[in-house]
Amino acid sequence: TYDGYAVYLDGNHGLLEITNAAAPEGTLLVFKDSFANSLLPLFSAHYSRIIAMDARYYAGNFSDAMAAAGEVDQVLYVYSMDSLMNDTMVARKLGR
Repeated sequence: TYDGYAVYLDGNHGLLEITNAAAPEGTLLVFKDSFANSLLPLFSAHYSRIIAMDARYYAGNFSDAMAAAGEVDQVLYVYSMDSLMNDTMVARKLGR
């Protein structure tokens, strides 16, 4: 199927790290769906490190992604309402 958001980050990735040594802020951890791919390039101007986790493609759960990210300064959840309401993968990845 066609994914219009793939143009921003070359497709969907389970766990993605973006770095910008010149950015003024620290590390941002983003739990996201495809929609956030359009936002991450904008965030990269402000954060020296961004870790982005897409529950549909990441083998672990949210806790695993947090551990993999290490020390973070801020956490952001960016999901479309459709994903939050209908995507069962998000609920399964909450794993306890």
